[in-house]
Amino acid sequence: MPDTKVFDELARQSGNAQLKQVLDEQDAIKQAIKDWSDTAQRIDARRGDWTLLTSLLDVSHGLAFHAPIQAKRMPSVSTAPCWMIPTRPPA
Repeated sequence: MPDTKVFDELARQSGNAQLKQVLDEQDAIKQAIKDWSDTAQRIDARRGDWTLLTSLLDVSHGLAFHAPIQAKRMPSVSTAPCWMIPTRPPA
């Protein structure tokens, strides 16, 4: 995740001071935008597998393998950030 300190400081500025800070911090701002775009692409790439996994876990209640898998499972689906979702290695 990109560092948001630059944006926090920008929010505290106004007018010419804010414009000057944008110009002074443009490299950090561009990098943050790139990092967020990369994160969004990883989320999109993983979403289908995550949805399938959570659906399979939901329907596997009561089966012998459910409890061990559930114990190893990452934080609950509702609280797990999408970027934490594991992906398959590329083929």
